Amino acid sequence: MARIHDTLARHHKLLQLLPTYPRRATAQELRASLGEEGFEVTLRTLQRDLHQLWASGEFAIHRDDRDSVYGWAWERDVRRVEDPAAMDSHRALLFKIMRDYSRHLLPPHTRERFEPIFHSAQQFLDQRSELSPSWLWTQRVRVLPPGQRLLPPSVDAALVETLYEALMGDHRVRLRYRTRSRSGELRDYELTPLGLVFRDETGLYGYLLGCKPGESRAKQFALHRIEQLELTDLPAAPPADFDLDEYIAQGGFDVLLSEQRLALELRLSEQLAVHLEERPLSADQHLRRDEEGRWRLRATVPDTRQLRWWLAGLGDGVQVLQPQGLRDELVRGLQAALAAYQD
Repeated sequence: MARIHDTLARHHKLLQLLPTYPRRATAQELRASLGEEGFEVTLRTLQRDLHQLWASGEFAIHRDDRDSVYGWAWERDVRRVEDPAAMDSHRALLFKIMRDYSRHLLPPHTRERFEPIFHSAQQFLDQRSELSPSWLWTQRVRVLPPGQRLLPPSVDAALVETLYEALMGDHRVRLRYRTRSRSGELRDYELTPLGLVFRDETGLYGYLLGCKPGESRAKQFALHRIEQLELTDLPAAPPADFDLDEYIAQGGFDVLLSEQRLALELRLSEQLAVHLEERPLSADQHLRRDEEGRWRLRATVPDTRQLRWWLAGLGDGVQVLQPQGLRDELVRGLQAALAAYQD
C-alpha cells in the first residue's frame, strides 16, 4: 500500500510541475524538480511515468517529440490553478503582494514557476470592480523604506541568479570584488556562502555574507560591487555554529567601531522624545523630563557608525550628554561641517 501511495504522490507532484505549452520541460529537468520536492526517482522511472500519464488519455498532456529528447507540458488550453478562472480574491491579493514585495526573495526556479500565477493574479484583480475589497486594498496599502530614498544600484541579474543557485545547492563560489576604496581595487575570493541579506524592497541593494573555506569569520560583500561570480562544484561546508538570524541580531550588519556598548545619555526636543517613546532605541531605554522640563533619554546601545550618522542627522533636535568621547567626536564633526559651509 505504501508503494502505491508513493507512486500516486509522485504522479500528483509531477502533474503540478508540468509547464503549459509552448513552454516545455524535459524528463531530466522534471527529475531535478522532483528531487527538490523530496521525490528521488531514476530518469528511466520518470520517463516511464510520463509515458503512462500521456498514453492513458486521462490528462491533456502534450508530448513534444520533435527532438530526440522529448519535451513535456500541459496542452495550451488546459485550465490550471494559475488561470484566472481558478483564482479568487484572497489568492490573487496574496500573489500580487508576493510579486510586488517578496519576489526577489524567491530562488530563480521558484520565481519562474510562479510567474504564470503572478500574471493571472494581476489579471484577476484588473478585472475586478473598482469598489471590490481586493482592488481597493491594492490601491490603499504601500511599503516605504525609512530615511532618504535612493535609487537602487545596478546589479547583474545573471550574477544574482548564480548566487541563488550556490545558496540552494550549498556550493562554494569564486568572485571578483571591487572594493569601496577610491581606487576601486579588484580582489579575488573563494567563499563559502552563508546568507543573503537585502536592505530594501527592490532586491538590488543586498549583501552576500560569506567566509573563506575552513574559517568561521563572516565577511560582507555588496552585490553591486561583485564584478564576476563563478559557481564551483566544491561543497560549501559552512561553519556548524553559524546562524544568520543570530548574526543579524548581534549587530553583524551594523558598522561596529568597538565591542563596547555605550551608555548613551541624550537631551531631546519634544518632537524627538515623542518619536523615541514610540520607537525606543533599546530595551533598557529610560525617558524622562529633567528639572528644567526638558526631555532626557538613557539607553545602552552598540558602538556603531550608524549611531553617529543617526545622531548627526537629527541636527539641533538632540544633544549628546554622555559618553564624553562620543560628544566630543560629534562636536568636531559639526564644526567641520560648519567650516565646509563657510567656504
